[in-house]
Amino acid sequence: MMGAFHCPHCGTKNACECKTCTPYIKKGEYIDTWTADGEAHICGKCSKIYSPDQSLDEEVKQYSASYKKGLKYWKKNAEEDYMGTPISVLRYISELEIKNDLQLYPQWVNIFVYFLAGIGVGGLIILLKL
Repeated sequence: MMGAFHCPHCGTKNACECKTCTPYIKKGEYIDTWTADGEAHICGKCSKIYSPDQSLDEEVKQYSASYKKGLKYWKKNAEEDYMGTPISVLRYISELEIKNDLQLYPQWVNIFVYFLAGIGVGGLIILLKL
């Protein structure tokens, strides 16, 4: 399915039946239809009518729920499977995280952090006393 309208009544994703999306509809997917006046959708599963705004609200709700569920899933998955992961893969992930974290800050922040790391705590105390 390429595009979907989410039914707020049953939560089903309904495939769009326009010319662009029709080639991507797979067997068994529910297909959304428009009301005669073209103002609302009719769910392919429960046959209830809903507006495009209600569909968007339902999509946001489902996305938010799946995102939260996804984080819990991946955390549990990582906790269970990390022992079997080669150390080179874990190191690569760590290096990517470091690189991405450093890219989040402006360059002057990185320079300041490296400067502080270079002078150490003792150097920082001396600078503060000046």
